[in-house]
Amino acid sequence: MTIDVIEPHVDAETRTTRVRLVVANPDVTLRPGAWGDVVFALPAVHAMVVPADAVIDTGTATYVFVDAGDGRYEPRPVVAGRVVDDQREVRDGLREGERVVARGGVLVDSESRLRAALVEGGLR
Repeated sequence: MTIDVIEPHVDAETRTTRVRLVVANPDVTLRPGAWGDVVFALPAVHAMVVPADAVIDTGTATYVFVDAGDGRYEPRPVVAGRVVDDQREVRDGLREGERVVARGGVLVDSESRLRAALVEGGLR
């Protein structure tokens, strides 16, 4: 089987597109206009991944919170890649074995911004 054409339009509601495949059909079981599901086997890619919720994307920066020990967390800029299911690829910025905040990173981010604002305003 080979892919002949992938149409550029994706239906926003169904998230589908039309693809033309070239397949052997000697007994003519496939008819014009028929449709079905096709699963492509792709080569495995080895990558560092974290839970997708661990990555905070502000629009101008992408980072995760890394466990710095003693209940402290440090924001770490990362280069994020693909999202697959509930995992997000991290291409740069983390080392294997580092612990990240998997859930609640947005709350940690909000608290750290609040503390910084209090310090800057002389309220601490």
